[in-house]
Amino acid sequence: ETHKFEARYLDGLIGPYPQDEAVYLKRSPITQAEGISVPVLFLHGGADRVVPLSQAESMRTKLEHSALHVYPEEAHGFCARETIEDALQRELTFYQKIFNS
Repeated sequence: ETHKFEARYLDGLIGPYPQDEAVYLKRSPITQAEGISVPVLFLHGGADRVVPLSQAESMRTKLEHSALHVYPEEAHGFCARETIEDALQRELTFYQKIFNS
């Protein structure tokens, strides 16, 4: 579930799909979600064509102690100064909440 440019990217990292489907499932965060018990913060670009928003939304749903914030105009990698500042502030707040509790 990615754009055409990245469509075969994982073949070199993991193996061809569907032949190596078992390896993909073993390494996929969504299939390992039940083993993740720590808080997770997802910051995602709404216009990201490399990692679809649905993947972050699925992880957010599976992880009890997680948060998701979407920057609607951002793609894969934040560029706008306001977004970067906001993301850093959200990270800091997230860390403070975790480590000060």
